[in-house]
Amino acid sequence: MLSEALCKRGMIVSSSFKSALARDPFRSSAFLRLWLGLNISYLGEQFTFLVGPVLAGILATHVGGAYVLLIDEEGFLLMGLLVFLSLLFRVLNTMQRKLQKRTG
Repeated sequence: MLSEALCKRGMIVSSSFKSALARDPFRSSAFLRLWLGLNISYLGEQFTFLVGPVLAGILATHVGGAYVLLIDEEGFLLMGLLVFLSLLFRVLNTMQRKLQKRTG
């Protein structure tokens, strides 16, 4: 009973528990990258929800609504370009790694 409790807490690691402890998904680097990316995305979303309408209101009073919509559309085009470039760089990086594996 006591040995099982110690094994569950990671104080005693037998060979049967090594594989179970090594597969902890919360300690993997892929999970940490995913968690960090989701938090950065969430913060950006909150910033957009709070600052976007305020900035649009200020700009609409100073330069007019049509120019604010034009600026908004340019922002969407810029975000789309950044996503496209991100995917392009990922594909190029994958192709480069495959080529390096072939050549040596």
